[in-house]
Amino acid sequence: MIAIAAAPILAVAGVAAAGFIFSNLSRPHDQFVVQLALFAFLGVLLSAGWTFALRLSVEGDTSWASAVTLCSNVLSCGALLALLEAPQADRLSAMLIAQIVGMVATISFILCRDRGLLTRVFAEPQTSRPAQTRVDWYLAQSIIGYGSLLVLQTTSVALAPAALSVLGLIGRFVSGLNMVVTNAVIPRLVHSGTTSDRPALTLVKWTAFSMLGTGLLLALFGAWTGTQLAVQAAVVCAWFACAITNSTFKRLAVRSIEPRAAAIVSILNLATATVVGVLFGTGLLSLEILILAYVAMDLLPAIALGFLLRRWILAIAIAVPSTAVVLFASVALQIS
Repeated sequence: MIAIAAAPILAVAGVAAAGFIFSNLSRPHDQFVVQLALFAFLGVLLSAGWTFALRLSVEGDTSWASAVTLCSNVLSCGALLALLEAPQADRLSAMLIAQIVGMVATISFILCRDRGLLTRVFAEPQTSRPAQTRVDWYLAQSIIGYGSLLVLQTTSVALAPAALSVLGLIGRFVSGLNMVVTNAVIPRLVHSGTTSDRPALTLVKWTAFSMLGTGLLLALFGAWTGTQLAVQAAVVCAWFACAITNSTFKRLAVRSIEPRAAAIVSILNLATATVVGVLFGTGLLSLEILILAYVAMDLLPAIALGFLLRRWILAIAIAVPSTAVVLFASVALQIS
């Protein structure tokens, strides 16, 4: 109940803090206050949408955890495309309104489809909580992981606008693909009703190695022809191979390894963010290094968990070619 109540409160507080900082760093435009209100309302809606989606995931319906923002994102993209020639402030307002409309439609559809969901969200779970569960390790892992990603995102402002656009495009594709697999596919393969790791490992092998092969071909083609889009797609493939391996191993680790093993993931993510922060402070940060850092956020934990799960051969077999493809593609991307 505390978590459900805290999410919208923190969302509104975050918008207020960001608005205060922005107003002191730049001159607010005419729509600034209205946009802050829209951002805050969107944060409340997102909190509600994710609450319902996660409740349904607990009950076995994992599809909504992947689709909760689909409608709002599609509508916001449509709004931006329709107002390409409009002033930036108008485009931002239109995007926010479209996202709000999309979230309202999604939440309404979920509640109309399952009229008892709202009651179940605030009800006690049917099963008792296991006495041995230590969720604090996983909570710390999430906090440190998201905090480390925030460091990488913040330091990316040192890049040129073109490089920043490339990094944003690649990151969006990888996060979108990985979110679908993590929220909708892996829970169907790794759950409390099975003790076999074979289906999940089969998914990792087929997906990771096919992505790596495709990435290598795209990197070679892009470097040979100078096609930047092919090189970017190569990075997406290699990064996604690391991301799906990390996500699957984390899911397997929750079931078969002590919760304190999450500390290893946290330490590796924190170390990656620290290295990037030092390079940013010394002016040595580049697009290639930042791409490698993002990949390392998935690659290093995957290797560590692979050893703990006694799947280190698979982890290394994915890690080595992934690093090679990303290095080659990053250099080709910088040259092109």
